[in-house]
Amino acid sequence: MSSADGAQDELNRRLQTEIDRALQRNIKGLEFLTLPKQHVGAMAKDTLLRRGTLQFYRYRPLVNDVYRIPLVIVSPTSNRGYVFDLARGQSLVEYLLLRGYDVFMIDWLPPRKDESRLGLADYVLDFIPSCLAQVRELTGEPTTTLLGYCMGGTLALLYAALHPETV
Repeated sequence: MSSADGAQDELNRRLQTEIDRALQRNIKGLEFLTLPKQHVGAMAKDTLLRRGTLQFYRYRPLVNDVYRIPLVIVSPTSNRGYVFDLARGQSLVEYLLLRGYDVFMIDWLPPRKDESRLGLADYVLDFIPSCLAQVRELTGEPTTTLLGYCMGGTLALLYAALHPETV
């Protein structure tokens, strides 16, 4: 067998392997499409505040002993907060609740046309402080832990830099 034939055989084997992998991925995708629809946002929660683009939730505890310092998740402005609570067994919120955290979440809806004027100051100096004031009122704790992801992390960081005594 010549080296050209060996190279062609190797190329054919690699091509067949890639075709097999692509077929397997497509089969798994089809299986996903036939599954019953998953309910996202599985953990029970109460809506504490709705104002324009802002929605503020408190999750119901799953254990008796709850850590006294509340945890506030600031979700990205471009995603919905349920990305942290997809389904039982696949939920950051569930994980935190099972470990005794008192979990709150700041979630954002897409801005409406009448909210096109919103800027960083509105989020950092109005929305987040309003939510944290409610947390202090409900829990009696003067400080909170902020957990932000993506743009929510930027907003949480800006707030924390301006109000280090509260986080």
